[in-house]
Parts: sequence; C-alpha cells; structure tokens
Amino acid sequence: MKKRLYIGGVVAATLMVAGAPLIVPMLEPTETAEAADTVVKLTPTIPKAEDVFVGSKIINAIGVELAKTTLDSSDGSKVIADADLNDEGRRTFQYYHSYTDALNDNDPINTVDKVNEEIFSKAGTYYRPIIFKLPKDFSTEKYQLGGIKNKDYVINTKENIVTYAQALKVNDAEVQVTIPDVSINVGVPTSTIDNVDGISFTNRLTHDSVSNPILNIDRPEEGVSYYTEELEKFSGKKTGGTQTPPDINTDKTYMDDNGAFVQPGTYYRYIVLLFQGDENKLTYDSFSSNGLGYAYDTDKDTGEVLGLRYEQKVNVTLNKVISKINTVSYSLGTKVKSSEVGAKDLISSGNSIVADNGVSYGSDYYSASDKPEDILSGKSSPVSNATDGTKFTKTGSFYRIIKFNLKSDLNTSYYDFGDGKLSDDKTSVEYVQKVNIQSNSGSSPNWTIAYPTGTITTKNDQDSYPVVNDNDQIIEGTTIPRNTSLKIDRTRTDQTGNKQYHIANNEWISANYVVFNQDNEDGDWTYSSIQGVVTTKADKLYYTLNNQKNAKITNRALAKNTSWITDQVRVNKAGVKEYRVATGEWLNADDVIDQDNDDWTYTPFQGVVTTKSDKQYYILNNQNNTKITNRALAKNTSWKTNQIRTNKTGVKEYRVATDEWLDANDVVL
Repeated sequence: MKKRLYIGGVVAATLMVAGAPLIVPMLEPTETAEAADTVVKLTPTIPKAEDVFVGSKIINAIGVELAKTTLDSSDGSKVIADADLNDEGRRTFQYYHSYTDALNDNDPINTVDKVNEEIFSKAGTYYRPIIFKLPKDFSTEKYQLGGIKNKDYVINTKENIVTYAQALKVNDAEVQVTIPDVSINVGVPTSTIDNVDGISFTNRLTHDSVSNPILNIDRPEEGVSYYTEELEKFSGKKTGGTQTPPDINTDKTYMDDNGAFVQPGTYYRYIVLLFQGDENKLTYDSFSSNGLGYAYDTDKDTGEVLGLRYEQKVNVTLNKVISKINTVSYSLGTKVKSSEVGAKDLISSGNSIVADNGVSYGSDYYSASDKPEDILSGKSSPVSNATDGTKFTKTGSFYRIIKFNLKSDLNTSYYDFGDGKLSDDKTSVEYVQKVNIQSNSGSSPNWTIAYPTGTITTKNDQDSYPVVNDNDQIIEGTTIPRNTSLKIDRTRTDQTGNKQYHIANNEWISANYVVFNQDNEDGDWTYSSIQGVVTTKADKLYYTLNNQKNAKITNRALAKNTSWITDQVRVNKAGVKEYRVATGEWLNADDVIDQDNDDWTYTPFQGVVTTKSDKQYYILNNQNNTKITNRALAKNTSWKTNQIRTNKTGVKEYRVATDEWLDANDVVL
C-alpha cells in the first residue's frame, strides 16, 4: 500500500518564528520515492526474421520467429505476439516499405510491389506489424513501454493493443543453379557428352532439388550449337539479349562432320531448362542469381517466360598418349638384335595407336645422364664402344631411341604425345628406352637357388621374351611367346636381386617377364590369361589401381566409363578378383562392368559405322542392353567405334559412345 504524507487540512499547526506566526497552506498528496518503484516495465523482444526468398509462400514466412517474439514484463510474465486470422485461418499480416509505415498502416506493398497473399514476387526488405494484447488494467501510470511512443511503437487504446514492427528480408535466387564445365577430347563426337551429368537446380531455402524441371540442350536442326565466345559477354547482359555469337558447328576450322572438335580450346554451349507445370514456374530472377541465366523461350502473346537457358563451358583437350616402354636389362655380350624387346606400345583412351609391326630401335646408345629431349632432338652424342655393332661391349645404363609407326588412319593433331617426338610427316613418333647392361654374373657362387614347383605364364606386354643359358647369356633364336604357360622346378636369384625361373635344361627366363601361378607366391594369387576389354563403372569419378604386390598406386587412376584392354585376370584365396590393364597395374573386378557375367564377348575394334537409311533414326542400348529412351542416331550418319560385342544368341553390337551400343543390323561398315 502506498504511503502518503498529509500536511494541512482541518489540522493546522502554528509555528512561531522570531515571534511572528506562520500559517502552512493545504497541500495535495505526494508519492514517496518508494512508491515510484511499483511501475511495471514492458520490454519487447523482436528478433530479426529469418530471410526468405522470392517465390516463397507468404503463409510460410508469417510464422518465422513469431514464437520468439514476446513482450516481457518486469514482473516475470510474458505477452506472446498475436495477429488476426481470416476465415481460412491465415494470419493477415500486411507488409510495408518502412518500419514507420508498418506501425501506422501507411501504404501496404501488396499493390505497390506485387507482393500478394500467395508468394513474394520481388526482392527487398519489408516490415510487418507485430501486435501484442496489453493487460486489461493497462494504464500509463501503471505500465511503462520500452522505446519512444509513435516512433518505436504505437498504442491503440480502443483495442488495448500495442504494435511494433519486424524486418523481413526477401532475397532473389531461391534456386541455386549448378552448371559444371564438361571436358571432351579432340576427335571424340560431342554426342558422347552426358547432357545432364552434374547439372542441378537446388532450392537454397530447403536445400532440396527443384522438382520436375526438364533439362535439354539447345538443339537446332543441325545439332547442338557450340560457340567460341562466352555467351553472356557477347549478349552484353545477364538475361535476355537477342544477339548470339556465331555457331561453329559448320565451321570445319573447329568441328568435323561427325560433330567432333578438331582442335583443343575452350568452347561454350547452352543448357536449357524448360518449366514443367505451374509449380516450377518460379520467377525468372530466382533462377539467375549466378549470372548465367538467359531468357530462352517466351509466350509471344503474354511475354511469359516458359524456360531458361544457361551457359556451359566445354573444355576440349588433346587425347593423352601413354607410352608403354619398359626399362630392360641384359648381360655383357648379349647380341643387340636379341635385346630389341620390352613392353612397347602407345596407348590412348585404353587403345593402342601403333601400327602392326610398327616398332623399331635405333642402333646408337646414349648416356643415361643425357636428357631424353636432347637425344631426340640430336643435341646429344652417342656413347662410343657401347656395342661393336653386333653385341653389347660396355656395362652401364644407356638410352636408345625406340620408334613407333602410327596407324594410318590416326589424325596426329588430335593427340598429345608427351615426351615423344613426332616425325615431320606425322607418321611416326620417337621416344627413348633405358637399357641396363650388366657384367656376366657367372654361375653358382653368385646365385641363390630355391626349389618351388608350379607353373609360370609369360606376360602380354610384348610378342615374345628372351631366354638365357646357365651362364646368364642370351640364347640366340630361342624366345617364349606371350601368354605361354611353363612348368618350373627351381629359381635362382643373384646378389643384385635378378631372379630367374628354370624352364628347361640350360634355359632360364627372367621373373620380370612372367607371373607365377602358384598360390604361395605373388600374394596368393592365381593367374589366368584372357583377351578382352573391361569398362569402369559410373558410380565414381575415377577408380584406383593396385600394383603387382596389390598395393594402391597413388599417382594414377582410371576415369569412370572408360574401356581398357585386359590380358590377365587374377583371383586370391579371399575371392578378390582383379583385371590387369597395364604392366604392373591391376583393377578390381568390382569397379568394372563384369563382362564375364553379362553374356557378352568383347573385342577391340577401330573403325567407323554408318547408320542405314531404312528408318528415320536408330535406337541405342546401354551397357545392360536396355533401350536408351532419350537419344537415338539419325539415318545415314557415321560414328566411330572402338569395340564390338557379341552375346550367346549371336546378337552383335558396336560401341559408339560411353555406355551406348548400336545393333550391327542397323549399320554398314
């Protein structure tokens, strides 16, 4: 209860000061300092609303952070924000340009900025009123509101409410567009590019993919249009624009008749998004925040945007050539002609590009300290007395030139030969091969003998392999063909680690040329020779390889959907199965399309097939022999092929692209 002090009234006091009387007048009641502390303070808690995006439904945005919006009382109670509801149960918040407009209901933006009851259609910062019901006994004497009246809040005494305002930011680009660059090699038809691989349209608010859009490539009658200039820069603005750069599809400087680029570089094309159904027709701006959007198709009468197009970068690179050239080792006195062996091939995209019998060796030998590029360019001088013209006469490590004649139909401008030197007439390429010449190691004092039993199989990286005698000298005229199985009864290993298998009386073969087929060596593997092609799956970007000892190779891997010739398969006791795709390189069978189990026999084949003219187009099958529904080949069109497969019923198909096979009955060679 408030304490009051009364002076005067019917009770009066006469005070005598210096002999004179003083009358104290009647006074009004006065509150003490203690009474002032009983005023209740009301403090608003109005957090910033979570951002929303153009295209968001207003009904979903209204409740954002509303539960955290309170009017806190100093006596410990809270007042929760409230708002009127219409007949459908929706909150009837209005939106305004400024905080002051929201407080005073000045010019709501429903009509000004096309923000209506359904969605936000324009980006910006808007303000909405936050309404609190005041206590029934509210009075300015009893309650104190935080802030300045008519600036921070407005009181409606008739309805007994107080109104604050909350900022709401509406952002453009609800949809985050991802259009990754694509890469393709020179000479490979652009039809092999996966049109939708990696392309995504993600709702930034919910992080969900936008449902049901149709992705297409802009396809004029002559095919996909490719350009040499960035489309956005050419048009001069992010969206719209009527100009387009020149289409290079018909310019043979850039592209051949098969739709393959003929020179490396960076090119551009359109990716088109056509809306399907009204639910996907979000505003145009919501799809173009990354600056790549282009108006693609509009209704000629209404101007409505029906679809969008985006720029995609196409990186065209030369076909990388891998030189398969092993270092070889021989004993002093070995005939030079007999030493012209070793893994020798040039591989690009898993296929050899060397002509039949297209390998030859130079007769000069160079110091291994010389740079290979100096040897190939003629800047280095040969080592004297390395040979006498017939046999090796000097120990040490040397380089010699190995020359590869290329297949006659090879367009060398499509290839990157790495360290090789292409001939002026572009028919051959030269590399260097390392040759180690060792002193004769003699017999038993320098050899450690062991007596395993089993079989060995010569490798498949050269046509044949040399044989040495008991004195470790090459036996002239005696070689073992590739993929040949041999029985052994002993091994010998010298002090340098050179290991050999005994295959007949006075005949030994280097362990570098064979694989051991016994379970107690080579990591418990059993080896079998095969001839075929394996194709990596598409689940990952690349697949790792293992070396001969089954340790992971860290500096090389195979890309997805690539095909590789294999000559051996091995299986260990645990059931792990691997295919050999290069010397010392093994690929797990789980990472490839298992061609042992899909009823097909695969054969490498280099050629061109042309579709017949009986139909307008011809269907394709995928690796599982299921019809491809979104792509077909037009009649009278030619396509490069690198594989043939035949199943048990005699069906024959040509591979014309990654995971695309064409029936042999639909083509002519």
